Amino acid sequence: MNERTKSKPINPATLVIKPQRARIPQYDFKDSTDGLFARLRLLREQCGPTANEHDLAYILINACIEEGINTKAHMNGVLRHLDLSRGFIAITLKQGTGSNPESFAWRCVEGVYSSHDA
Repeated sequence: MNERTKSKPINPATLVIKPQRARIPQYDFKDSTDGLFARLRLLREQCGPTANEHDLAYILINACIEEGINTKAHMNGVLRHLDLSRGFIAITLKQGTGSNPESFAWRCVEGVYSSHDA
């Protein structure tokens, strides 16, 4: 046996374990964002030109919540690209949020909105 291939005893006191970097899964944010806006635009188009803004806001907010966009700030960011005003979204969320599922569409816990159906 050669000196290089002889195994040497391991001293636990000198053993150093280097942390490995966590592997972050590759996620294509652009494709997912484009897909989200495509779905929301299609939903808006399917409501037709006669849909009033109030009903449209409820429908699009529900769709956002189903897509995982469940904070007021994120909903504002998304829905302003669909021509809903920030103020109107805020008013709609305020009017439609409460603890009684018979009277309200959504509930809000610590700034996170969810449907009473969920």
